[in-house]
Amino acid sequence: NFPTARYFGNCVMCDDAEFSIPKQNKGVCNNCDVAIWVINPSGMQIKWCKGCKNFRKWIDFGVKGYSSKCERCRNQQASRYASQKAKNETMTPDGALAMLPPQQHHHLETNL
Repeated sequence: NFPTARYFGNCVMCDDAEFSIPKQNKGVCNNCDVAIWVINPSGMQIKWCKGCKNFRKWIDFGVKGYSSKCERCRNQQASRYASQKAKNETMTPDGALAMLPPQQHHHLETNL
């Protein structure tokens, strides 16, 4: 860990400026956020979760160990998707499911 790396715009894990660091990654570069890290001397394996925005134990990623989100975040995302999809569906009078039309976005017009 390199505590002053963030100040210089480098990755907090590898202290390198070669790879880009997304703002939402809390100072962890794109190369380090896909790597599996081994903590010495315990040997615990950790990986960056893009959902939690934190390092989690690699086992928390479950069977999809190389995915970008841990199981908890993937389940939360699936739940949000299902509830959003349910909101967009409605029952018609004959009992069939129908999709609601997409919401129209109103844009403000300004006269400059």
